Amino acid sequence: MNLFSCRQYPEFMQILCLNSAIELLTLSGIPFPCQVLGIVDPSFHHPELAEFALRHLPQVHLFTENLSAAEQFAHRMMQEYGAPVLFSSKSHILLDCQLIFSPENQLVHHDIPCILPFSPDTVPEHSILFHSPVPILPPSLTGVTGTDILAAEFLSALYSLGRCSVLKKTSCRQICRQNADSGQLLLTPYDAAGLLLERFREGVLG
Repeated sequence: MNLFSCRQYPEFMQILCLNSAIELLTLSGIPFPCQVLGIVDPSFHHPELAEFALRHLPQVHLFTENLSAAEQFAHRMMQEYGAPVLFSSKSHILLDCQLIFSPENQLVHHDIPCILPFSPDTVPEHSILFHSPVPILPPSLTGVTGTDILAAEFLSALYSLGRCSVLKKTSCRQICRQNADSGQLLLTPYDAAGLLLERFREGVLG
């Protein structure tokens, strides 16, 4: 029997991270028109995630090298939702974002908070990274597994192999792990959202 791994089937952790990113921006108190999420997707393998974000946020900026696919996507989003999508192969497209989502766990060296599906191997200096949000098991599944890590693996298997699409609605209300200069910290979503608002105010007032 093969051991299931979230990293081999990352789809659940990616949607969980995106839900968490949307949740953090919503909880932050940043005015809705100013809530900007950047998505780092070099090959543009995840248009469904970008579309999901556009249905919940006013602005999405795409950092990708696949400009032809991004252009087609932006055209379709304008037709279907009237939602503008900014995209570029230059990382400056991310500078106006309050939060960056990197579904393939690729780091961008900007002083902007970034949320990743998994803990990175290395952490750039002066970076703010949120990673590995831990899902809360539904009441009917409590006792199935003893640890948060196994909970994530279990729900990932249900989503990826069991096609349990209802798990797309899972949010991160428990904790976010943060890597920063001082080491690894545990934050509640409210702490993380407060950090986003604080940085937004600094940018506006600065």
